Amino acid sequence: MIIEKTGNAWWADSLKNMRKYHKMTLDDVENETGIAKSYLSQLENGRHDVKMSTVEKIVDVYGYELTIKPKEQEWLDIFVMIAEGR
Repeated sequence: MIIEKTGNAWWADSLKNMRKYHKMTLDDVENETGIAKSYLSQLENGRHDVKMSTVEKIVDVYGYELTIKPKEQEWLDIFVMIAEGR
């Protein structure tokens, strides 16, 4: 699953969609992660900033890993520089 940055709370809908896809409740996620369901709810509704370590803990429950990749244009620029020997 790819999480795209589409706004200030880019993680909110993605976290909620992953949980619902896996047919889990907030209680289930709380039990698996130790993160309070009230905080999980705030994250899913975009009412709280989130640390990357928290996202990693949550997505691990769903069988995903968090990956950071360069923007497409930056990646293309790096590829061109390597190909040109710069």
